Amino acid sequence: FRIFPTCQDMANANTTQTARQIGASCAMASILLSSLAAIASSSRETSAFAPVTYIPINQRHVVRPAARRVRLLSSSAPPEPEPFAPSPLTPEGFWGEPRTEQEIAVHASMASFGRGYVEEGLSKVHVVSVEPPLVVVEDFLPPHMCDAIVDAATQKGELKRSTLGSEQTGSEERTSDNCWLREEDGAEEALRTMAHKSERLSGIPASHMENLQVVHYRPGQKFDVHADHLDSFNELGCRGRLATVLLYLNSAGGDEGTEEADPSMLTGGETWFPEYDVKFVPRKGTALFWFNTLERPGSEGYHPEMFLRCDERMRHAGLPVITGEKWACNRWMHPIPTGTGVRGYPYQS
Repeated sequence: FRIFPTCQDMANANTTQTARQIGASCAMASILLSSLAAIASSSRETSAFAPVTYIPINQRHVVRPAARRVRLLSSSAPPEPEPFAPSPLTPEGFWGEPRTEQEIAVHASMASFGRGYVEEGLSKVHVVSVEPPLVVVEDFLPPHMCDAIVDAATQKGELKRSTLGSEQTGSEERTSDNCWLREEDGAEEALRTMAHKSERLSGIPASHMENLQVVHYRPGQKFDVHADHLDSFNELGCRGRLATVLLYLNSAGGDEGTEEADPSMLTGGETWFPEYDVKFVPRKGTALFWFNTLERPGSEGYHPEMFLRCDERMRHAGLPVITGEKWACNRWMHPIPTGTGVRGYPYQS
């Protein structure tokens, strides 16, 4: 396998189109290699992880310290996205083979911020686990888009008790409220941008995504440890949930036990992954990405109609809100088109 063309390759290029393709390969490879070099040259201790958000990686890909709260902070403004730039690593096949932490970071940065902002975006990408992948991207959506989603959900007036499982029944395990947003419900720019970035990050087409689920938690509400995919989902028309992008729409503004806490300020509501014993504090615009199934697009033997098995390692919980309210949304992706009309932005070369 070669990522750079040889002189013979160029000599044998019989058409202008072939030459352009070879040139594009060089350019894309150059971007990737320079970005990997940037990662390798920087020390973990001086990276954007330190000291609060750093999650050490050992040979098992992630350590298991005592449960910690990870506050995702950013001291700089998010880079302007380049929405139509394709990833040099073919998105639809990226997750079908083992990847290094550096490859995942570059891919997530390019998918989230565009080809021209890879190095700036790397400071906002945190690879919590390499296998199975668990990736955090700060500033995945800008604040005004997060606000637009909350406003659209509120104005729709259909927030109701969340349900569980393929039977969609109520349960004390999940006590939040939710509603489903379509583009015609408002916040079209935000919904399309999230679908587009989720497509680039996961390699799963926007047409395979459910409408956006917006979730609202009040004090005391929570979602106990659960998996986003159940084996029973294979019997549904849209099959199982391959992957999840969870986006926080508002930020936690204080810590439990603060002496002069504002009752309207969000505290609690962290997302907890027991497998890694790590908790993520909600931060507006930050997204978490992971696969829910052992099967992934691009892997050997994968096909859309195969039985999808739940990856129990990706079980997680929405811990109880203590004060204030929590807003978040879920973009779930399936192996086949869902027929819900979800659209991202078209790719342009």
